[in-house]
Amino acid sequence: MSDLVNLVGRLRAFDAGRAVRAASHLQMVIQSHALIIAPLAMAGEDTTIHALAVGPVGGPPQIRVVPDPRVREEQYGLIAWLGVIIEAYFQRCRLAGEFPQIWVSSGAAAGHLDILADRLRFTRDNPPIKRVGELLTYATERSPVAGQQALMTATGALSAHYCTGQQEGEDEHLGAFLVWLDPPAHGDIRRAVEQAEREVMGVKTDPVFDRERLQPLVSAYGRARREGASVTEQQRRARAIENELIPIVERIYQAVQRALTFLQGQFPAAGVLDDLARREADEFESFMRGRDEDVALPYRDRPKAAAFKISERERAAQNVEQGALYGDALAQARGRLAGKIVSGRVST
Repeated sequence: MSDLVNLVGRLRAFDAGRAVRAASHLQMVIQSHALIIAPLAMAGEDTTIHALAVGPVGGPPQIRVVPDPRVREEQYGLIAWLGVIIEAYFQRCRLAGEFPQIWVSSGAAAGHLDILADRLRFTRDNPPIKRVGELLTYATERSPVAGQQALMTATGALSAHYCTGQQEGEDEHLGAFLVWLDPPAHGDIRRAVEQAEREVMGVKTDPVFDRERLQPLVSAYGRARREGASVTEQQRRARAIENELIPIVERIYQAVQRALTFLQGQFPAAGVLDDLARREADEFESFMRGRDEDVALPYRDRPKAAAFKISERERAAQNVEQGALYGDALAQARGRLAGKIVSGRVST
């Protein structure tokens, strides 16, 4: 367990059969215009997207499915479609002097976008695809920085505000976390959690589903393409794949939307959030100026640049930790237990 307050919170949640609060104030900025991205990867293809749902917070998704992401032109078509959405969103934020924010379901989804951005930004023969990778890199490179507000995971945000009655690693399944937040009125919460964990909430579909349902459809589509089947037949095969994947990716998207309802309007904003928002806006504008000037994004930083980044990350971590102590009652309790806050009574 990370700390005593967390342990007590988890024990209370286990005893009550529902999540309990782990913070008194909202710990991150939630942009009203934020973009939710829910990707699904093909098994064994970690740098592709098989299905994708994209949409604004509080709004419906746009969904696109690639029948076989191993076909380069089909995969690039999906990436270009995503790029149009991201480019327009980033430009709107820049004109408004704000920063963009991307929400995904879990750390697995954030990691997938990171791998994808790393691959796409070094594409040599397709500038529009390279541009998508560069724009995604803004969010994915900010992700490890303490206090960043660019790439947010629903499970990480919920964990910062609520304790569940399960192990910390199990909190990475968004569906299970949502059950702890809204348990069944009548019934065993552990059984409900077990059922929720059977639903896909990351970036990989279930292996049994892949083997028994998806793989035969993808193989049939591939044969139709190779054998020169009619366009109508190929479209029929593609729709069969879409019918399998759309419900999965839409469910993930809606789970992220639901997670946000347990954060929006539920907590007063911590005082440090204004500073975090200003810092993120400055970082975003600096990044976009670099894109305007065609500054290359290196695969590996040079020693001097790496040293500066390490220093910035350490300073950011310290600032966020200190800011939390002044803006959250439970963070202050952790500080007192750790000896970082001294409390007492002054008498004369």
